[in-house]
Amino acid sequence: MDPQQLCNVLMHTFSPDATQRAQAEAAIKTLPSIPGAPAALLQVVGAADQVQKEVRLAAAISFKNITKKHWAPPHTVDLVQETEKPALRELVFQVMLVESDSPIRKMLAEAVNQIARTDYPAQWPQLLPEVLSHVHSGEPLRIHNSLLALRQVTKRLEYKRGDDRAPLEMIVNTALPIMLQLMKQLLESNNNTLEAAMIMKMALKILWSCTQFSL
Repeated sequence: MDPQQLCNVLMHTFSPDATQRAQAEAAIKTLPSIPGAPAALLQVVGAADQVQKEVRLAAAISFKNITKKHWAPPHTVDLVQETEKPALRELVFQVMLVESDSPIRKMLAEAVNQIARTDYPAQWPQLLPEVLSHVHSGEPLRIHNSLLALRQVTKRLEYKRGDDRAPLEMIVNTALPIMLQLMKQLLESNNNTLEAAMIMKMALKILWSCTQFSL
């Protein structure tokens, strides 16, 4: 699906004309059944220098809704094709990684949460290594947003018990030492910026999710 065509549809959802708006909203509801449409939504979200924020937010909300209602059973209507999922998982992470707008980033984070519910770690094993690679990037936005993605995974796993807790234990063993070192560096450098505070807050949330039932 052409992202520019999709942009036009999304713009019409804001139209003061009730007929145009209804037609656009009806078109949005058909997106899960159109091959390439979920990817086109993410391309719109990622076009921050070309697309107005309201349209990008509408695209992010639509993609989040697709992951919630059309990604996996028990939902059975217009499920996203399995062949499309690997590219979508990678694309949503890459788009979220550089997103600075908080409402848009929140929608992308919710989409990651929904995907992780069924796909992590079996279908998405590369997520943790990718997150950790960006923790070392030295770029505050990428560090924060990669940790935000990991936070969505730990939220899904924090209430698991027994063998189902194994993916969370892997995060504890692999990611927590790196995050503790990151926070140590930020504290020792007397970095009093808002970005540093947000990174430490996100790291602490992950630590809480990983350990709250192990204390």
